[in-house]
Amino acid sequence: MNATMEPEASERPPIDPRFRARQLEVARQAGRRRLKWLLVVAAIVVLLVGGALLIRAPFLSVDRVQVSGAVYTDQAVVADIAEELKGKPMLTLDTGSVARKLEALPWVLRARVEQDWPRDVRIELAERTPLAVYGASDGQWRVVDDEGRVLAALEGRPVDVLLLNGPGGPALPPGQDVGEPLAGAVRIARALPPSLKARTLELAFTADGQYELHLQPKGTVLLGTADDIRDKLIAALTVLDKVDPNTLQTLDVRSPANPVTKPSLTGATP
Repeated sequence: MNATMEPEASERPPIDPRFRARQLEVARQAGRRRLKWLLVVAAIVVLLVGGALLIRAPFLSVDRVQVSGAVYTDQAVVADIAEELKGKPMLTLDTGSVARKLEALPWVLRARVEQDWPRDVRIELAERTPLAVYGASDGQWRVVDDEGRVLAALEGRPVDVLLLNGPGGPALPPGQDVGEPLAGAVRIARALPPSLKARTLELAFTADGQYELHLQPKGTVLLGTADDIRDKLIAALTVLDKVDPNTLQTLDVRSPANPVTKPSLTGATP
């Protein structure tokens, strides 16, 4: 009896060569994509590490700081700020932050901080201008600028700025702003025309904000409050130009449209 030969169940038909080629190509493409991403990651790591090393490289760090414009500003404080900059990376130096730190000093009005590559930094300071001085309750003299900012506390009174003479001024630390009635006195001092300021011995004030000018060689100008001060000063100048300074007693410009002279009063304006 003849037996019919049948293929074994484990035998499989051969794979189409085209299908096999396609599988190999897909695998190669996946490998190339993985390699591409590995190269990208490696490049990013190299850039980050290289950038960090470059930022901290000695040849790109601050080596010299040049400061100009510091006349009244505390030289030791400015030197400390400049010293702190040395060795810091030029690429990440926050010049704005340094300028703000300098402008917080009592005498500094504006600070300009610039990088001078590769390793230098220039600091230019514009200082505030003293306007007046007042006696504080602690026995010292406070120098103020035209914004009412206290610039310095001194043992002796400076004679080259206008005296603000009134009841015990506040013993403020340098860098603070004065309040009323001193702030009103500062506004008047700032508005004084040069010719009138040259004749003013002192600007007197009371606790309730009344002001008067004591002139040389003699005479008093009653201003009243610090309101309408420009009109009052113009009225004062108009009258003072017409009178003999040696015979002037009291000039009342509290009503600037109607300035009048009358016998001098002692003390501040009532």
